[in-house]
Amino acid sequence: MACNKQKHAANARSFAARCGSRQLGRRKRGNVKQDEIVRIVRRGGYILAEALDQYWPTNRDNEIAERNVSLALARAFGDEGFYLYGEGHSGDSTSTRLDLLALNFRESVQVAIETKRIWDTSTAQTLDADVQRILEFKLATADKTTAPPEIQFGVVAAVTRNAEYIEYFSTIEAERPAATLYPEFAKLVSLANATRGRVFLQEWQRDGKKYRQYLVYCVFRIPSSY
Repeated sequence: MACNKQKHAANARSFAARCGSRQLGRRKRGNVKQDEIVRIVRRGGYILAEALDQYWPTNRDNEIAERNVSLALARAFGDEGFYLYGEGHSGDSTSTRLDLLALNFRESVQVAIETKRIWDTSTAQTLDADVQRILEFKLATADKTTAPPEIQFGVVAAVTRNAEYIEYFSTIEAERPAATLYPEFAKLVSLANATRGRVFLQEWQRDGKKYRQYLVYCVFRIPSSY
């Protein structure tokens, strides 16, 4: 997926106005709500949009690497008092890793994050594996001092310009695009109360056609049974 880098007027709005940090307030331990995690993920999207408005980090028309998504989310979660860990091992396997692990020990909250780029059927189908990796992730406790967080969330976030995927993630009633695309993603029990959404990143034109790129996301509570 390639795109030209033309700045969009919408991205010129005040960064502070769009991305103001609001740290998780003090509350009963383990009482962080899903909408608070959604707010942080959306702020990560605004951070990414602002960054891309200033600089395109690839050569020619190559698409940005998914690592840019995890970096933006890391900044947003870091501003909220989370500690961040990249490529974190699952406690039961060194071959199972998360793109980003965010831990808030004060609030006893864990957020497991997988990021990607979605441009065709093959990349969309890997969403199933991303969700399963999040659900099966176990916090490593080799030092025996880290208690499992009381509340756990999963986040799948991706950049895409494909209208079908943008529609699916931004409309509650939307069906999954085609029967061949990530069939298990919408069926997973853990996603029954998931929050899907999008954040506009940029717009450009090429060969007389207009493109719009978004960060799409799905935030869900991980059941205690996992």
